[in-house]
Amino acid sequence: MSEPILVSSRAELKQALSQRCGEILITDSKLANQVKVVSYASKAAIAAAVTGAGVATVNAWNPIGWGVAGITAITSGTLISAVAALGIGAVLIWVLWNDYDFSFEGGTEYTDPTGGKHKVYGKASFNKHKKK
Repeated sequence: MSEPILVSSRAELKQALSQRCGEILITDSKLANQVKVVSYASKAAIAAAVTGAGVATVNAWNPIGWGVAGITAITSGTLISAVAALGIGAVLIWVLWNDYDFSFEGGTEYTDPTGGKHKVYGKASFNKHKKK
């Protein structure tokens, strides 16, 4: 079994998700909180947040975009904030939500093969099953 991948930034998370790493350990507490919000959301809420963010961004100059932004903010404010903060794109948000199981055990510690110690705020395990 391969070693887990340690991530502490959005870029590292994006790369790990793109590669479908078997196990991801999140070492940044803010990043772990953003992932936690997304991972606990429902399928409908994820779709609404990603779609709403996209429509609002594309149409920011027009009143329709303002309306969508308002509705999205009201219905999924925390989720839309987490999606925007992660900034990894709709496809990888879906991969994160659909293909990984998460645990968020505050402050566990991981010792890498070289003896380095890392504080871990979230753990993602790739699963082949699909959430419904």
